[in-house]
Amino acid sequence: MADARRNASRVSLSADAVAAIREAVGDAGRRDRPGIAKRLAAQLGVSAATIYRAADLGGRSRKRAARHPEYRDWVRIAVRIAHEAPKRMALEDAIASGVLAGSLPPEARQMPLASAHRVARELGLSVRRKRRHRISADYPMQALLSDGSTSEVLTVAEDLGGGDWLLAIHRNPWPASGYKNKPLGPDRMRVVTYAIWDMCTGYARFSYTVARGENAIDHAEALCTMLSPTGDPARPLHGVPDDLWLDQGPLFKSAATRNLLRELDIAAIRGEAYAKERMGGVERQWRSLWHRFERTLFLRDEPTIRLSELRQRLEHFEAAQMATWMSRTPVAGRPATRAAAWIALTNARPADNRLRRLPDDPIRTVVQEVHRTVDDCGIFGWGSVQYEVQGLHGQRVLCKRALDGTDRVIAIDATGVAHTAHRWTPRPYGEIRSAPKTPLEHLLDEDAPAAADPWAAAPAAGNVLAMPVRTDPPAPLVDPLAAADRCRDLDEAVALFVDTAGLAVWTQMSEATRERVRERIGDDGLDRSAVVDLALQISAAACGEAQ
Repeated sequence: MADARRNASRVSLSADAVAAIREAVGDAGRRDRPGIAKRLAAQLGVSAATIYRAADLGGRSRKRAARHPEYRDWVRIAVRIAHEAPKRMALEDAIASGVLAGSLPPEARQMPLASAHRVARELGLSVRRKRRHRISADYPMQALLSDGSTSEVLTVAEDLGGGDWLLAIHRNPWPASGYKNKPLGPDRMRVVTYAIWDMCTGYARFSYTVARGENAIDHAEALCTMLSPTGDPARPLHGVPDDLWLDQGPLFKSAATRNLLRELDIAAIRGEAYAKERMGGVERQWRSLWHRFERTLFLRDEPTIRLSELRQRLEHFEAAQMATWMSRTPVAGRPATRAAAWIALTNARPADNRLRRLPDDPIRTVVQEVHRTVDDCGIFGWGSVQYEVQGLHGQRVLCKRALDGTDRVIAIDATGVAHTAHRWTPRPYGEIRSAPKTPLEHLLDEDAPAAADPWAAAPAAGNVLAMPVRTDPPAPLVDPLAAADRCRDLDEAVALFVDTAGLAVWTQMSEATRERVRERIGDDGLDRSAVVDLALQISAAACGEAQ
C-alpha cells in the first residue's frame, strides 16, 4: 500500500487508479500492453508514459533470482580454458575440454551455448582485454619503425626503361586475399612502398619502388635512401638510428641485410607474433599514405602516372605533412611540428650522443655468400655462371658476390685469405694459345676513352637557407670484397708497376702511354699479377728496342 501511495504521488494518480492500472496492464501479455496503456491513458487524461510508470513497466529490468547460478562458475572455468591458445578457442570446445579433464561437471554439457555466451558478456569475459601502452623515445633517431606494404590503388602498366615505370590507377576494392584484386604488371611486377617512422617525433618518410614483392634488398635500398640527406630543409630527417624496429619480414630474415645493419651499428628489434600493436606507429602512417595521398590521384585527369612523377609528389606530400602535423614530443614544453621538432631535438642531443651520418653508398657492403668447391682447373659455378680463381685448385671456399650489379666475386680459402674470381670464358676456336696478345697490345687496340667537359655549368643553388644539423663524421666501412691479390687503389698499382718495370722505363714513356697503362690497370681490376705481367712485358719490349 505504501508503494501505491508513492507511485500515486509521483504520477498524480490516486491509489485506486494505480491499482487498477497494475491489474489491467500486469495481467496482459507483452504484445497487448501498448494498446491497453494507450486506452487507459485516454480514459484518465494522462500520457502513456505515465501509465507505464504507474505500473512499474519502464526503466531498468526487474531483477530476479538466477535459475542456474552454477552457470557463472562454469563459464568462468570455460573461458579460462579457452584462453590457453594464443587466440581464444571456441567456448563449446573449452566446455568439452573441461568436462573431459574433470574441471567441469558432466552437467555443463547440457548448458545452452547461448546462455554461456550471455553469462560471459555479463561477467565481462566475452572480449579479450588488451593492454595499451604508448611507446616513446627520448630523442630523435633513437628508435625507428620500418615496414613494407603494397600500394592500395596503383598497378604496374608498362616498363619505360631506365628504372622508370608507367603506373595505372586502379579502382577495385581490397579483397580478403591476393594482390588487392588488382592486375599484375609485366613479369608480375607490383608497386611496393617502404616506410620509416621516428618514435620520438612521429616523423615519417616513404619510398615507392616496383618489384615482384617485398624483398630484403629493395627494403635495404629504400632504407638507405630514406636515411640519406635530402638537401631539402623541409625534409630534414637523415642519419643512422640506434634501434630499428621490424616485423618478421624479409629485411630481418635475410643474413645479408642483417650484416648491413650490423656494419652500420643499428640494433634490429624484431616484433613478436600476435603483437601487431607494437608496430602501430608505422601502421598508422599507411592509412595516412593511402587515404590522404594515394586517393588524391583520382583527381588527376590522366589515369596513369610515372614512377618518377609519383616520387616527386610524395616528396611534396611529406614536406607538407611534416610541416603541419604536430610532434609526439614537445620542444621545451611547447608544441611544434614534426619537422621543426626533429631539428630542435636533434640539435639538443649531448655531444657524446650526436647524430651519426650515414656513410656513402652503404648498400655496397651487402653481399651474398655461398660455399663452393673449386675444381682442378680453378673454376667453380655460381648461379649458372662459371668463375675462375687462381691458386685454389680442388679446395672448398666461401664465395661472396656483390649485389650492386658489378659482378664482383671473391673466394676465401680455409686460411681466410681472399682471392679475386673472374668470369671464365673459353678461348675462341682457332686461337693460338701459345702466343696470345699481350696486355699492351689489347690496350692499344681499344678505342680512346670518352671525355667530359670539366667546366660544365653547375646547377644553381637554391635561395633557402637551411638550418645546419650538428653531426659526427660517418664511421668507415670495411669493404667485404677486398682481396689479398688486389691493390688497394690505383696509386698503389702504379707504384707496383714502376718497381717491376723500372724507373727508367717509366720515365721514357710518354704521358699518353702512361695514361693507357693506368687505364689498363684499372680495367684489370687492380690485380697484382696482371700489373706485374704488364710491367714485365713492357720492360722486355723496351729492352728489345734499346738493343
